[in-house]
Amino acid sequence: MAETLSSFPLFKGLESATLEILERLAKPFRYAPGEVVFQQGEPAEYLYLLSHGRVKVHYKPYDDLNPIVTYVNAGEVFGWSAVIGNKVYSSGAVCLEPSEGWRIDGNALRLLCKENPQGAAQILDRLATIVSPRWQDAHEQVRSMLSEGMSESRR
Repeated sequence: MAETLSSFPLFKGLESATLEILERLAKPFRYAPGEVVFQQGEPAEYLYLLSHGRVKVHYKPYDDLNPIVTYVNAGEVFGWSAVIGNKVYSSGAVCLEPSEGWRIDGNALRLLCKENPQGAAQILDRLATIVSPRWQDAHEQVRSMLSEGMSESRR
């Protein structure tokens, strides 16, 4: 993959030392159309950064027949349950077209953020901005959840 993590808005402008560590943590992924990346309720392990393709993220409330859906496009992230320390993904993700990018282990990312508070603050603010656009006045709530998840360690 020619693109680096620094091309993603989430990581643009981070210190080069932090980016180097992130790039060592990142593992490439590639999925075909229709392939499931993860299902709602599966262990939340990775944050995904989509370089190419399109992914449908769906949430099925247990008392509702119609899943709530959002779409992730190139340059965006999904699977942030892994970053906030959730044990399982709160939604599922399936590829709509050939998709590739990077995945970062949520535990490793949280550990990096503990060791690098300045980089962590930038990453938390950006993640909060990414995941909260549909929630009115939610930026601070989401940042708080992410910060709390970053400070906890999962077993």
